[in-house]
Amino acid sequence: MLALVFVLMIGVGAWLLRRRSLLGWAGLGVLAAAGFWTVPVMLFPYVRAVMAWLALEGLSSPAVKRIYQRSFVLYMIGAPACSPRR
Repeated sequence: MLALVFVLMIGVGAWLLRRRSLLGWAGLGVLAAAGFWTVPVMLFPYVRAVMAWLALEGLSSPAVKRIYQRSFVLYMIGAPACSPRR
């Protein structure tokens, strides 16, 4: 389950780098919540792989800067807030 959620998060992340979508960021948050609910070790692939990759790519890519126009960091901060609570 952890591997499936991780692969889905990578796919959604790649899609989010090409498109600005609040629903996509909410989906990323829901996938993260599903991973954390399954096993707390999900913190490592979530923070170290997915969010670090999105941050590095989003802050260095001119195409992403053009799409998000300075709001990329706000979307990254808001993604965990979209995850459902227990």
